[in-house]
Amino acid sequence: MRDPLPRVPPDSVDRGRPVTLAALFAFAALTTGVSAQTFTEYPVPTTDSQMLGITGGSDGNIWFTEQLGKKIGRITPAGVITEFTIPGTLDSPKQITAGPDGNVWFSDFISVGRVTPSGDITRFQIPSSSLPEGITSGPDGNIWVTLSSRDFQIARVTTNGAITEFAVPGVVQLHAITSGPDGNLWFTDPNGNHIGRITTAGSVTLFSTPQEVTGPYEIVSGPDGNLWFTSAFHIGRITTAGVITLFPDFGGDFPRGIAAGPDGNVWYTESVGNNIGRIGMDGRMAEFRPPTALAGPLDIAAGSDGAMWFIESGKNKIGRITTGPCTPGPTSLCLNDGRFQVDVAWRAPAQGTSGVGIPVRLTADTGSFWFFSSSNVELVIKVVNGLAVNSRYWVFYGALSDVEYTITVRDAATGAVKTYVNPSGRLASVADTDAFPAVAFQAAGKQTEAVLPAAESAPDAPVRVRDLARTRSR
Repeated sequence: MRDPLPRVPPDSVDRGRPVTLAALFAFAALTTGVSAQTFTEYPVPTTDSQMLGITGGSDGNIWFTEQLGKKIGRITPAGVITEFTIPGTLDSPKQITAGPDGNVWFSDFISVGRVTPSGDITRFQIPSSSLPEGITSGPDGNIWVTLSSRDFQIARVTTNGAITEFAVPGVVQLHAITSGPDGNLWFTDPNGNHIGRITTAGSVTLFSTPQEVTGPYEIVSGPDGNLWFTSAFHIGRITTAGVITLFPDFGGDFPRGIAAGPDGNVWYTESVGNNIGRIGMDGRMAEFRPPTALAGPLDIAAGSDGAMWFIESGKNKIGRITTGPCTPGPTSLCLNDGRFQVDVAWRAPAQGTSGVGIPVRLTADTGSFWFFSSSNVELVIKVVNGLAVNSRYWVFYGALSDVEYTITVRDAATGAVKTYVNPSGRLASVADTDAFPAVAFQAAGKQTEAVLPAAESAPDAPVRVRDLARTRSR
């Protein structure tokens, strides 16, 4: 007999510290500007295709589903679209994910489909004929899918198409699923207001969301080692221990799709409000309005080009938004919401060698560089928002090496550059609290920001401010 399903009550909820409206206005007086985002839109050839899911493929392209078009689409970073017709009948593609085998996989009417990079499609029928919904690549090298059946709610699919189904006891109706940082799978139950966890062996735990959460919908692993999810009026964060923090969507525009970005933030869509949103790991939020009215953005995914790609269901387009003026690269580190680009060049004259530092992002504001080996960190650096203190951005770095190196920090918002030189033989650290002024610049499109939940995390340029006092702890 199966053990009773563990259920965690909503008492294990952390709603952060309250923020008063007065505090927000005070910080608004100190702020000056945020990173500009650029939108690009690409019409899909098939008319009224009703796209639903989107993902970045291992081939460097973006892949998406067309439910009414009964096709799988592929778009290159340059915007070239190719569509592949799904063979057979009873086809209704929904969500899509990159697989561990170099292919992309999608949930279909009563099957799971596999698409090779060249567009060859194979479908595997669910034994119980359940309707698949969410889909993700698991930590065990398999594909995992949520199902709508009353008897079986989660399926595991090998890359050869062998399917095992698992029951989730209780009255649930599952939707999204993602691979967690803890080696488990995490899923949403919109009807029962749960976030669920299933081990690769099939053991399930449900975590009840607090009463103000309505319908947790999409879920993703964040860059901070937690899970992030959307609901009707909140962005939520849940730790692998089940502690939930809520961040009210200050526009109240029904967040839907959600994805981790290459900039260390989490990005989400608002289909009703027609916005693309961004939330930092400190709870700072911003919203950006696509150029097309009533675009109806749904799902969103990170691309190989450092941008976020999303579906515009209302206008039958694929949208692209840059994550910031600084795009992280193999030798460049982007810090403080992508505003500052950091590069390091080093020299070892005694050895006759030189090179560039290889960055490793640690937090939204902090990163490290290694020179000779990835196991040997030479330098740690951070760019801090000190506007509330002296209206400047601060640069701090800590030396773990006496090698000669030059740090170049560029403010991508203004073009200003600061250079820090460490001569050979010196082991020193620097705190520059006068590094960059808070200079405003013209941002592309509509932008709004709010601070959630801590008042000291002041945004750069709030356009719309709301009382966030409901962000509280219990």
